[in-house]
Amino acid sequence: MMMSSERETKTLGEALARCARPPAVLALTGPLGAGKTTLAQAFLRALGVEGPIPSPTFLLAHRYDQGPYRMVHMDFYRLEEGAPGDEAWILEALEEADYAVVEWADRAPDLLPPRALWLELRPLPGRPDGREVRVRHPHEEARRWWECALREGWP
Repeated sequence: MMMSSERETKTLGEALARCARPPAVLALTGPLGAGKTTLAQAFLRALGVEGPIPSPTFLLAHRYDQGPYRMVHMDFYRLEEGAPGDEAWILEALEEADYAVVEWADRAPDLLPPRALWLELRPLPGRPDGREVRVRHPHEEARRWWECALREGWP
């Protein structure tokens, strides 16, 4: 699937939020500048997060407990392989969250539950705002989530 603008990336995040059912984990992959953070921010904003939604690159995670939901935004870019304690707190945060979005999820795929919906975002050569989205949804819940997002307003 192709997206031609940042607005379409945000629209996808919003559609995914409308269709997500707890516990939901959105796993995002792709190179720097692919739109992972933009999509994650739109997803969390549509779920009700108010105020700034910074990238958690340097902290690894931001938790949001707003409204009735517990949400976590993780970024595994700087996750060190085998760092003591990393696995335990990540698993705990994912277990406690109603909704989770994980950027650079491919850096620790074994820590994510099988039901996670995996999206790979890639910039389109020669199109600064263009993105290709590849979907991986081996789990039935993830497949239903993706199909709902397509029906609910994207693209």
